[in-house]
Amino acid sequence: TDTLVQNRLGRSVAQIFSFYGEPAFRDHEHSILREMSPEPVVLATGGGIVLRDDNWEEMRRLGPVVYLRATADELVRRLDVSRRKRPLLETDDWQGRVRELVAAREERYLRADHVLDVDEGEIDDVAARLETIFRSAAS
Repeated sequence: TDTLVQNRLGRSVAQIFSFYGEPAFRDHEHSILREMSPEPVVLATGGGIVLRDDNWEEMRRLGPVVYLRATADELVRRLDVSRRKRPLLETDDWQGRVRELVAAREERYLRADHVLDVDEGEIDDVAARLETIFRSAAS
């Protein structure tokens, strides 16, 4: 969804946050969800999409919602290089911020229809588990 918002506004997520603020970004994020038609697709969202209750209705309309759960420590490890592109992590203690965001959002993430722990294992294993979920939902 981040890419779709960026394409719509012709700016990076960081620029959107800087120029218009997070609420405007979240409004566009929701609008994108509402405009999507249910079809076989895997939609990757940003972590903040769970903050709006009406996004849950839209995500479920599109198909099963899967939370790919990683621990905060694993997310810090994975984000070490790419965090510069994430406006909510533009702080000296970005690792602490990751931990805060995960803790604050965890209850909402757990609303997902399926939770897959992804700290361990190979990407092919996660893909196979996702395929099982989506094939089951399609039948």
